[in-house]
Amino acid sequence: MEYTITTEGEVVLINLSGRFVRSVGEELNANISKLIDNNFRYLLIDMSNIPLIDSYGITVCMSCNKLVENSGGLLVFINLSQAVEKVFHITRADQKFRIANNRDEGMKSIQEEINRKR
Repeated sequence: MEYTITTEGEVVLINLSGRFVRSVGEELNANISKLIDNNFRYLLIDMSNIPLIDSYGITVCMSCNKLVENSGGLLVFINLSQAVEKVFHITRADQKFRIANNRDEGMKSIQEEINRKR
């Protein structure tokens, strides 16, 4: 899996591509931890280019979500591929995560959270 990280104001957009498996999950988790250390609390993770996610990938998603929540922020998964959506549903991760259909919906969720906290 590869990923890019860009910022837009207070929001960090992480675009993932490739198979979401153990080999890169730890690196992603570490980078999210660094973002939080640098006071970025609002993240969008774009999953549109993820054809496969395994149980370790789900564990990384849960860990990242917990890191962000514990920092007082919000993590939103956007553009789930069919494969990711299916695994999220089977594992009930879709009940634990904030999920949006697209970037605009994700940004709206984050903006509502920011406004709620002000």
